[in-house]
Amino acid sequence: MEKTFKGKGVLFGGILLLLLLAVGCSSSNLKVGYVSTGVGNTFNASYFYFDGIESRSIEGGPGDVITIAYNSEVKKGSLEMKIQSPMGEVYCLPTDLTSEEMLEIKVDKSGTYRLIIMGERTRGSFSVAWSAI
Repeated sequence: MEKTFKGKGVLFGGILLLLLLAVGCSSSNLKVGYVSTGVGNTFNASYFYFDGIESRSIEGGPGDVITIAYNSEVKKGSLEMKIQSPMGEVYCLPTDLTSEEMLEIKVDKSGTYRLIIMGERTRGSFSVAWSAI
Protein backbone atom coordinates (compact mmCIF):
# COMPACT_ATOMS: atom_id res chain seq x y z
CA MET A 1 0.00 0.00 0.00
CA GLU A 2 2.84 2.42 0.75
CA LYS A 3 4.38 1.74 -2.65
CA THR A 4 1.17 2.81 -4.40
CA PHE A 5 0.92 5.99 -2.34
CA LYS A 6 4.56 6.96 -3.04
CA GLY A 7 4.05 6.27 -6.73
CA LYS A 8 0.98 8.54 -6.81
CA GLY A 9 2.88 11.26 -4.95
CA VAL A 10 5.72 11.18 -7.48
CA LEU A 11 3.23 11.20 -10.34
CA PHE A 12 1.31 14.11 -8.80
CA GLY A 13 4.55 16.04 -8.20
CA GLY A 14 5.63 15.47 -11.82
CA ILE A 15 2.29 16.68 -13.16
CA LEU A 16 2.40 19.73 -10.88
CA LEU A 17 5.92 20.56 -12.08
CA LEU A 18 4.84 20.30 -15.72
CA LEU A 19 1.85 22.57 -15.08
CA LEU A 20 4.03 25.19 -13.39
CA LEU A 21 6.49 25.10 -16.28
CA ALA A 22 3.65 25.43 -18.80
CA VAL A 23 2.18 28.42 -16.97
CA GLY A 24 5.59 30.06 -16.70
CA CYS A 25 6.22 29.70 -20.44
CA SER A 26 2.77 30.71 -21.65
CA SER A 27 1.70 34.18 -22.69
CA SER A 28 -1.82 33.89 -21.34
CA ASN A 29 -3.39 36.08 -18.69
CA LEU A 30 -2.75 34.93 -15.14
CA LYS A 31 -4.97 36.44 -12.47
CA VAL A 32 -5.03 35.64 -8.78
CA GLY A 33 -7.48 37.37 -6.46
CA TYR A 34 -8.65 39.42 -9.45
CA VAL A 35 -12.00 41.17 -9.00
CA SER A 36 -13.26 43.47 -11.75
CA THR A 37 -16.38 45.38 -12.71
CA GLY A 38 -17.21 47.13 -15.93
CA VAL A 39 -20.47 48.98 -16.46
CA GLY A 40 -20.97 51.34 -19.37
CA ASN A 41 -17.85 53.42 -19.84
CA THR A 42 -16.05 52.31 -16.69
CA PHE A 43 -13.67 49.52 -15.82
CA ASN A 44 -12.28 48.78 -12.35
CA ALA A 45 -10.14 45.97 -11.01
CA SER A 46 -8.23 45.05 -7.89
CA TYR A 47 -5.93 42.06 -7.73
CA PHE A 48 -3.34 40.21 -5.74
CA TYR A 49 -1.53 39.15 -8.93
CA PHE A 50 -2.14 40.17 -12.55
CA ASP A 51 0.14 39.22 -15.43
CA GLY A 52 -1.54 39.79 -18.78
CA ILE A 53 -3.66 42.17 -20.83
CA GLU A 54 -7.14 43.66 -20.56
CA SER A 55 -8.68 45.90 -23.22
CA ARG A 56 -11.84 47.86 -23.91
CA SER A 57 -13.20 49.63 -27.03
CA ILE A 58 -13.97 53.34 -27.20
CA GLU A 59 -15.82 54.68 -30.25
CA GLY A 60 -15.00 58.17 -31.50
CA GLY A 61 -16.03 60.35 -34.41
CA PRO A 62 -14.61 63.50 -36.06
CA GLY A 63 -14.81 66.47 -33.71
CA ASP A 64 -15.23 64.29 -30.59
CA VAL A 65 -12.94 64.60 -27.60
CA ILE A 66 -12.27 61.33 -25.79
CA THR A 67 -11.71 61.98 -22.10
CA ILE A 68 -10.04 59.31 -19.99
CA ALA A 69 -10.03 59.67 -16.18
CA TYR A 70 -8.12 57.01 -14.30
CA ASN A 71 -6.34 56.12 -11.13
CA SER A 72 -4.08 53.24 -10.23
CA GLU A 73 -2.20 51.82 -7.31
CA VAL A 74 0.79 49.58 -7.98
CA LYS A 75 2.03 47.77 -4.90
CA LYS A 76 4.32 45.37 -6.77
CA GLY A 77 5.35 44.71 -10.36
CA SER A 78 4.36 47.09 -13.16
CA LEU A 79 1.15 48.31 -14.71
CA GLU A 80 0.92 50.04 -18.08
CA MET A 81 -2.15 51.76 -19.51
CA LYS A 82 -2.43 53.22 -22.98
CA ILE A 83 -4.90 54.27 -25.66
CA GLN A 84 -4.32 53.16 -29.24
CA SER A 85 -6.02 55.09 -32.03
CA PRO A 86 -7.42 53.45 -35.19
CA MET A 87 -4.40 54.93 -37.02
CA GLY A 88 -1.94 53.27 -34.62
CA GLU A 89 -1.03 56.32 -32.50
CA VAL A 90 -0.35 55.42 -28.88
CA TYR A 91 -1.16 57.65 -25.90
CA CYS A 92 0.47 56.43 -22.67
CA LEU A 93 -1.25 56.93 -19.33
CA PRO A 94 1.44 57.23 -16.61
CA THR A 95 0.97 54.68 -13.82
CA ASP A 96 3.44 55.30 -11.02
CA LEU A 97 3.01 53.80 -7.58
CA THR A 98 -0.14 55.87 -7.16
CA SER A 99 -1.59 57.81 -10.08
CA GLU A 100 -4.71 59.85 -10.63
CA GLU A 101 -4.78 61.54 -14.01
CA MET A 102 -6.96 62.69 -16.90
CA LEU A 103 -6.19 62.61 -20.63
CA GLU A 104 -8.07 64.22 -23.52
CA ILE A 105 -7.68 63.05 -27.13
CA LYS A 106 -9.10 65.04 -30.05
CA VAL A 107 -10.60 62.67 -32.63
CA ASP A 108 -9.89 63.38 -36.32
CA LYS A 109 -11.34 60.22 -37.90
CA SER A 110 -14.17 57.89 -36.93
CA GLY A 111 -13.04 54.61 -35.48
CA THR A 112 -12.42 52.41 -32.52
CA TYR A 113 -9.86 53.46 -29.97
CA ARG A 114 -8.49 50.72 -27.68
CA LEU A 115 -7.88 51.10 -23.98
CA ILE A 116 -5.10 48.60 -23.25
CA ILE A 117 -4.10 47.68 -19.70
CA MET A 118 -1.02 45.49 -19.27
CA GLY A 119 0.04 44.04 -15.96
CA GLU A 120 3.43 42.48 -15.43
CA ARG A 121 3.57 40.48 -12.21
CA THR A 122 1.68 43.28 -10.53
CA ARG A 123 -0.37 43.69 -7.38
CA GLY A 124 -2.74 46.60 -6.85
CA SER A 125 -5.77 48.17 -8.49
CA PHE A 126 -6.96 50.50 -11.22
CA SER A 127 -10.09 52.39 -12.17
CA VAL A 128 -10.81 53.92 -15.59
CA ALA A 129 -13.76 55.95 -16.89
CA TRP A 130 -14.11 57.46 -20.37
CA SER A 131 -16.43 59.49 -22.54
CA ALA A 132 -16.45 60.59 -26.18
CA ILE A 133 -18.25 63.90 -26.65
